[in-house]
Amino acid sequence: MIFQQWSQVLDGTKTQTRRPVKEGEKLVAQHWPHGIYCQPTVIRTDHLGLEGRVKYQVGRTYAVQPGRGKKAVGRIGITKIRRERLQEISYEDVAAEGCDMTRGIFLRDGTARIDHKLKYGALWDSIYGSGAWDRMKDDDVWVLSFKLVENSPE
Repeated sequence: MIFQQWSQVLDGTKTQTRRPVKEGEKLVAQHWPHGIYCQPTVIRTDHLGLEGRVKYQVGRTYAVQPGRGKKAVGRIGITKIRRERLQEISYEDVAAEGCDMTRGIFLRDGTARIDHKLKYGALWDSIYGSGAWDRMKDDDVWVLSFKLVENSPE
């Protein structure tokens, strides 16, 4: 997975990430024969609705990359997956996203305040482009909680 905040993943201050839900993606948790439970998994379906490739899965590990085509700097293991609206993010989740909640954001009137949604909105805009927080406000995202399982310094 590509992370803009890859150093925060490696130092443990980022333990959650949000990724936009794309068309044809769904969260499944299947039961296999004899009661064996399958971990929650995000599957991308094809145009006929047939289940296709696994995109994210609890229990699976993923490389941490600082950019497309860049060498992995560590590995994370997905511990939980859920789906929610982008702007329903909680204060605790903003902190898990690696945002520094000790410093405020400067507003247009020159004042500073700590507002968890403003903090995360600024981060979201830095990743997805100016105005993305407002433009995507009603969009669903995958909330992926993870833990660092391997740290490979560059």
